[in-house]
Amino acid sequence: MSGAGELGRVMAGLPAIASRAVAVLENMERMTREGLTLSPETIAAMGRAEGRKSRWRTVALWIIAATFIGILVAIRQL
Repeated sequence: MSGAGELGRVMAGLPAIASRAVAVLENMERMTREGLTLSPETIAAMGRAEGRKSRWRTVALWIIAATFIGILVAIRQL
């Protein structure tokens, strides 16, 4: 009996599921035709994230360079 109730709830939700599926497919079709459009806020956030990555890469490169120079100085003094 509980299985029948569950089946009834699923059947009642099918029209909403179908309409959402159609909306998703229409949006995907529009994106394939027109391409993906990003909002200016999204583009700015992506730029900030890349800037943070770039900053840490620069710091890492400076640390590596300083370490390398330290090793060269230590070897030269031997």
